[in-house]
Amino acid sequence: MSIDTVRDIEMSGAAKHESPTSDSLASRIIYLDFEKVIENEPDRKNARRNALIFKLHAIDGFQASEIAQFPGFDLSKSGVETIIARFRERFE
Repeated sequence: MSIDTVRDIEMSGAAKHESPTSDSLASRIIYLDFEKVIENEPDRKNARRNALIFKLHAIDGFQASEIAQFPGFDLSKSGVETIIARFRERFE
């Protein structure tokens, strides 16, 4: 399953089950901010993947070793840590 497919499923589920006044509003704002991050990502080829990895770590609380085990990323723990570190530098 592609990252875009997962994102689409996640967003359609949020729209169906939550009202605009719920916590989904905060998650939509975060999503919009990530769209801006993706647009400015220097690694254009992997921009969505990198943003998703950072989201999984910073927002969802996954460790780099856990993210490295996700199917489809094909990254080592140190590769995931590098992506997370680059995003942290951009936000500091």
